[in-house]
Amino acid sequence: MLLFDIPRGTTLESLVLEVAPAAHRKLVPATAGSDTLACGVHFVGGGGARSRSFTVHVAGATMRAREQPEHANVDMWIAIDVGTAQIFLDDVLGPGRWLPKFVPPTDLKLMSDPRAFKLLKLAQGKIELALRDFPGAPPGPGRRVSLWVCVGPQARKPVLLEKPDVTLETTCATYERVLAGAMPPEEILTSGDVTIRGKRFVAMQFALALTPLYPKKR
Repeated sequence: MLLFDIPRGTTLESLVLEVAPAAHRKLVPATAGSDTLACGVHFVGGGGARSRSFTVHVAGATMRAREQPEHANVDMWIAIDVGTAQIFLDDVLGPGRWLPKFVPPTDLKLMSDPRAFKLLKLAQGKIELALRDFPGAPPGPGRRVSLWVCVGPQARKPVLLEKPDVTLETTCATYERVLAGAMPPEEILTSGDVTIRGKRFVAMQFALALTPLYPKKR
């Protein structure tokens, strides 16, 4: 369920530079606080695609973003293969399979809200979130794809998509349960449907940061 509009014709560039800042202004109240966050967003090129890097600065209820070369002066970074990112964006603009199917239970709606990223900034480490059977990713069905997130001192070093502190790997079916709100973050870590390799406490830190966005399980 989208809580904000993503116009037809949105590109990965305009998503970061225009759509995300507009959504932040709409959904983050001034009462959320004045904490700041600097986040690198990296679409990693491959197969002839060009890499693109952006820096997003959040200060309370305001957000600004710009494209610039990869740099180290950030609190965290997010990285994903540009082709996979485009598949997700096309889905958002179309069938919506990979959209959350629930509304957060409070007025805290986005991870860019200071009340959410205050918890995220307490995490320390690099995490890889992987789907082992993602459809539609070239060169064919069933390809493993992943999203990388790095928070803390490591984020100030060059972006390397290797040697994660922890990897969480699962299937698309399990991921759809997460999107439906049927598997809250803390349950992911105890589910037999999710393989965890590496430092479990790093995964726990990330899960705790996401928990306020999820509905309470009945």
